[in-house]
Amino acid sequence: MAAFLVGCAIGVVAVLCVAGPVLAPWSLRVRYLATQVPDPVLGMGLIPRLHMRVVTLADVFAADGVVELLVVDDGGAGAGGCKLSGAACSPGVLARLDGWATLSIPLLMLVDDDGDWQLFGPDGGVTRRDVSATQIR
Repeated sequence: MAAFLVGCAIGVVAVLCVAGPVLAPWSLRVRYLATQVPDPVLGMGLIPRLHMRVVTLADVFAADGVVELLVVDDGGAGAGGCKLSGAACSPGVLARLDGWATLSIPLLMLVDDDGDWQLFGPDGGVTRRDVSATQIR
């Protein structure tokens, strides 16, 4: 009976270790995801090299058919950032970006070697194609 209880306890700990990051609040989950490194040995070698980081939107500016996003790294003191700009996007995408900026929600930003970027928040994602970004400065 004792061996059964020990086995159950080990099983519960193993399940919590695997499911913990998925069940955690978004602010912890995004930081966990950003620390994961793609491993070419385990089957991720065909995916272009991704740079993952936790960012927040400092400002979303949309006027005259142009959208500018000021993205700030969430790395604490001395954190860098970048400015994304592109053609106007749909009102739904603009509302999502504005909501993320207003609430200072931490976002997972993926940038590949070609400069294509994606932002992921707790309620979905926005890609470069959604905003029609032309460059990362």
